[in-house]
Amino acid sequence: MTDYGAQGKNRTYNAIDLNNCKNHQSYYTALSRGTSAEGTIILQGLDPWKITSGISGYLRQEFRELDTLDEITKLRYDGHFPESLVGLTRNELLRSYKCWKRNSPQTLLPKSTQADSWRQIVRPRKALPPQKPATAPSHVDVASQAPPPQVEDLAAMKVVLSDPAGLKWDSTDYSCVYDAVFTILWNMWTENPSEWSLLLANNGAPMSLLIAHFLRSAQELESLESGRDTVRRLLHELQPDYFPYGKEGAVFSDLAEILSNDCDISCTTRRCLSCGDETGTGRHALHSCHTILPQVGADADYLLSDYMKTLSCHQTTAICERCHSNFPLWEFTSFKNIPSLFTVCSYDNHLLFDPLLSLWKGGEAFQLRLCGIIYLAGFHFTARIIRQDKKVWFHDGIDTGSCLQREADLDTSQRPDRLRAAYGKPAIGAIYCLDL
Repeated sequence: MTDYGAQGKNRTYNAIDLNNCKNHQSYYTALSRGTSAEGTIILQGLDPWKITSGISGYLRQEFRELDTLDEITKLRYDGHFPESLVGLTRNELLRSYKCWKRNSPQTLLPKSTQADSWRQIVRPRKALPPQKPATAPSHVDVASQAPPPQVEDLAAMKVVLSDPAGLKWDSTDYSCVYDAVFTILWNMWTENPSEWSLLLANNGAPMSLLIAHFLRSAQELESLESGRDTVRRLLHELQPDYFPYGKEGAVFSDLAEILSNDCDISCTTRRCLSCGDETGTGRHALHSCHTILPQVGADADYLLSDYMKTLSCHQTTAICERCHSNFPLWEFTSFKNIPSLFTVCSYDNHLLFDPLLSLWKGGEAFQLRLCGIIYLAGFHFTARIIRQDKKVWFHDGIDTGSCLQREADLDTSQRPDRLRAAYGKPAIGAIYCLDL
């Protein structure tokens, strides 16, 4: 009997094989079926890592999103929730709320969004080590930490930017998600520093600060790790719960969302093919940081481009209110903005990332190329970097450090199946950029 099948059952003699349990939740289910310790029989050994390494990033994100939904519920109950925030789905509501909260001055936020004192249950947190040495400033002033990158400064670089490089892992304040994402962005930026500095200048304070430190690293004024730590302090100041210090770590989707200055890049309309009536839905099917959930009933692999095609045109169950035709309305999605960076956070194991994506706006085609993939397993993030010349490099801040491991070149004529996992870790996200 599996742990899933044993749920809700009580067993006087509970013989269990923990070697086949994949996580701490499975351990709990199997062990708690027994009515006594004397009647519990462990047939084989157990893996302590599964119950001591902390919960997965997915589960931590779920807890944080539940906390955010609690905030929203409290604001609505107190009559403080902004009427301008809308969301037909949970993801849309969370996204619009976090964007509003991030961009609103702290003095304008209702007190219920600044403290968790109204909660009846608070999950205890373990004590964390000091965040940084006393010499590091606790407050990050973006303007004083690093000047904005100037195009004329790029000529003064003392290093060859075509050489790929990565970031070393911080074992005190776990940094693997920052290392993976920043390594992808660094190797993208170094291929065309002047263009990317201009394109990403309006992506918000965290991205602007990151690009400024990329410039300093390129001029050998500081290490990539030093710039990472400065950006991380800013993120911690903005959203301490989402970007903690210590061994809790952050989640890829949160980091990608704040770096991409998450915005709507599409608009959706519904059209009646019988009478021709067309209305806007007010819903945005695609964002510059887009989340893909498991597709209901899907058991086969599919490409990201196929997923986006289904969003561009699909039939709904709604009926036209004008002509009341028996034919359901069709929903069409078109791009109103082409993002310089397009980030995908995937929770579907069947999703495959195309090397190239074609986006159409006003009859003109724009190419986005895959510049990196994020992998996660065992509470550790790694990355693959895909350069413009189709060369593929692997980064693990623990094993490879500041160096990258060369892999076979990317063959764009074949399905990207080999990119779905890296050394036992499944892909959980990807970063696309304009093909300059």
